Amino acid sequence: VAGAGTALWLQTRGRSRERQYIRRLEEAQGYLHQHIDSLDALLHKLTDVYRSGLTGTGPESKEELCQTILSYACHILHMAKGSVWLPGKQGMLSVICTEGFAPHEVGEVECRVGDGVVGRVAETGKSLYVEDMRTDTRFMRDPTPPLESRLMACVPLRVKGRVLGVLL
Repeated sequence: VAGAGTALWLQTRGRSRERQYIRRLEEAQGYLHQHIDSLDALLHKLTDVYRSGLTGTGPESKEELCQTILSYACHILHMAKGSVWLPGKQGMLSVICTEGFAPHEVGEVECRVGDGVVGRVAETGKSLYVEDMRTDTRFMRDPTPPLESRLMACVPLRVKGRVLGVLL
């Protein structure tokens, strides 16, 4: 009788382990499907970037190049609005082009390298993420009229490791 009880216990334990393995495999399978979907989305984005390099003879001016980069970035990243900032006179960063902004929302905006979010990104070469522009002390301007979005991501535009501008 003791041998039969032990055999039954081993069988039950074996089924329990089998269920655990199946559950773990299903979890891993779900995890892999998520990553495959993420990789597929990234592939589509990279394909869009590649195609952008194949269109036409290319932009004729710095402003046109920046507008092309910004348009593709907004499309690829599903951003409703964006802007490109480049250094100009006396090292001041100014808006070269915008996407999705009304003219009164941007105006003649400039900032020094090191000041505000855009200036810090230009200075450090590191991206910044702002969760609420209305309360973040790094955001220099009091948004008037109030901005629709509170979130903001700001990334450096680099060529050969050198920061040439900022994408906001």
